[in-house]
Amino acid sequence: MTNPQKIGSVVKYTVTGQDPQQGRWETSRRYNEFFILHNVLNERWPGCFIPCIPEKQILGDKEDGFIEERRSLLNRFILECSKFEFIINSDEFKIFALQKAGEIGPALENMPKQRPTQILDRYRLCFKIDENLDNSDLARFREKINSFNQFLVKAVVAMQVSLPPLIAMSLPI
Repeated sequence: MTNPQKIGSVVKYTVTGQDPQQGRWETSRRYNEFFILHNVLNERWPGCFIPCIPEKQILGDKEDGFIEERRSLLNRFILECSKFEFIINSDEFKIFALQKAGEIGPALENMPKQRPTQILDRYRLCFKIDENLDNSDLARFREKINSFNQFLVKAVVAMQVSLPPLIAMSLPI
């Protein structure tokens, strides 16, 4: 992502990418369009990791240093998204990448709400979930979970024992 430009009262960032069907694309996006994309991805992919975007800022958001920092963080967001096929191949990201400016917000926000069965179908398609595990696989997974749980219990006890002396050492005398 390059070339942040102040256009009137807004800043637009140039985003480029490659799509198997559309080929190379380049578009300009406002921060608000990234914000909407992030929110819609979180809403339509519940429980999945969605990279963070920088927080909104009201004052000082037109200063050169802030614009460059935001550009860098938004670029990081796009690069992190590109690591996840379920995001890059999603309808949500395609709208962000390929729609004309000004149409993105309404197009993303007006996507139909998904029923739980639709979400599950998307997960099955994208993540190739094997729901037909045999009992030995389930027993092995249960054992790993129980072992990790026992480790956490011991870790919490160890932290509780060592934490009070650390707190006492940091108190002024």
